[in-house]
Amino acid sequence: MKDVLVTLADVMAREEGTVDAEFALPMAQALADYMPDVYGVVAPGHMDYVRAFGDEKPPWTDDDGGAHVSVSSVSLLQVMRSLASTPTAYAELRDAATGYAATTFAEVPQGAEEWNFESPVQDAAYVLGAMDGVADDVRQNLGARGWDAWRVDVFGRMTKGVVAPPVFEKDPAGYIGASWRKSLRAGGQKGMVSSFEAQSGDMVRIWSKAAGLDGGVQKSLLEVARDTSELGREGHARDGS
Repeated sequence: MKDVLVTLADVMAREEGTVDAEFALPMAQALADYMPDVYGVVAPGHMDYVRAFGDEKPPWTDDDGGAHVSVSSVSLLQVMRSLASTPTAYAELRDAATGYAATTFAEVPQGAEEWNFESPVQDAAYVLGAMDGVADDVRQNLGARGWDAWRVDVFGRMTKGVVAPPVFEKDPAGYIGASWRKSLRAGGQKGMVSSFEAQSGDMVRIWSKAAGLDGGVQKSLLEVARDTSELGREGHARDGS
């Protein structure tokens, strides 16, 4: 996967093009399976990924036996931009990023210190903010008519098969993800971009209320989500251009 990402990024940097639609979706599906690594590369502060992004650096295994790969955030965002012109590919990546955010939120144990809650919020908000920036690039490149069609396709794919959220206590990650997807559908296709921009905060609100977090902690986490999401959009403009 690392070699593929580096090669694609190099090609995109030279040609400033997009990936063919027939290739974009399977590539996005493959990249979605590496979502923990996408978070590690795109969100700041993950030093294991910083140390290992050089072209000569091989994949590595963590203490739990999990395999990881790293590339530069510039390279990864270039690839994500090139894939995103295909709406099904963008939806695949956004859906995977949503699911991973829900999983990391749900993994924080009840009664943990506040900083344990802040870390996954910062990561999710930054990555989702960067994906907002990717979508904005698509909007600028496609023009009004192309953007309308893209938005319809993304919304349709991300809201297809939306189901009632499971019980939080039995499946917290499923509850968080399904609750947000339900709100995305309720916001409608024309409100999709606004739903995306509010996503990290909305997911934090869903999670913190269901988990019964203190009101002060909820407010603090919402502020972290809002501010970090904006940093993600700004970071995409810097690293993804």
